[in-house]
Amino acid sequence: MNSPFQDRVDEIMSQLRQQHAELAQVMETFESSTVSALSKDRMVEVTLLPSGQVKAVKFHRDDYIRMAPAQLSAILVETLDAAFAKATEQAREMFGEQAAFPTEFRESLLGGAGLPDLTEEVDSIFQMLRTRPKPPESNPRENY
Repeated sequence: MNSPFQDRVDEIMSQLRQQHAELAQVMETFESSTVSALSKDRMVEVTLLPSGQVKAVKFHRDDYIRMAPAQLSAILVETLDAAFAKATEQAREMFGEQAAFPTEFRESLLGGAGLPDLTEEVDSIFQMLRTRPKPPESNPRENY
């Protein structure tokens, strides 16, 4: 017969295993994905890997040949920024559910006590230690 404590530990371990499996699946999906962004004029498309590495830059027209370098550079930077923003949003969406788990897990370990309650308790202990009277300093010459 298991104790209530052992039952709780088993339940928490089961939750951890389930969370680990879900996270592994999300990571696999995330790592195999790409994100693309198209420039406003639809001339350039940039594709990024999840790491942020540029996988491809594709020119849909040859207008870039007649562009000033600064203009082409501005279009590329703007399109890269858009792709990075999409990648960030995709990561938030994919890992959003996973982000709540540490908080829920911590609260279950603390028996429902929230972190602010625990922080206040620790702060009060340190406050008592700070305000505790200091022992009188001894004069090193008195020891002779």
